[in-house]
Amino acid sequence: DRYELHYRPGDGVTFTVAEYEGGKELDELAADDAREVAAIAPFLPPLPAGGAVLALQATLLSGRRRGLALGVALHHAACDGATSTHFLHTWASICTGAPPPQSPIIDRSLFPDPRGLYDFTDAGRKIGGRRKSWAR
Repeated sequence: DRYELHYRPGDGVTFTVAEYEGGKELDELAADDAREVAAIAPFLPPLPAGGAVLALQATLLSGRRRGLALGVALHHAACDGATSTHFLHTWASICTGAPPPQSPIIDRSLFPDPRGLYDFTDAGRKIGGRRKSWAR
């Protein structure tokens, strides 16, 4: 009765390969400064409707300095910001041959719920005895 993600054989992740020949140079795109969303939107894949939780896009960058931009669209129901960052750091470590970061501990028994707060908040998602569907 806890939240879980289920998959069926044949399920997969949408992976798109794109090329970028826009006016922005790699140094401008990779800066840590605030930028307009429109400048980075071409690097983000759309998250397919129907329950998809992850989509990836590899964009080849042209111009004076060539490069590769990896865009990730991840549904928050699948994981939070810290978890998605851990996923990306692990992926980068594997790609560079570095040792991956320590695996997270996923053990619900470490967080007891003696007052039943999970069941209390879960009851708020039920309407007329039926569970709301959060799928789009």
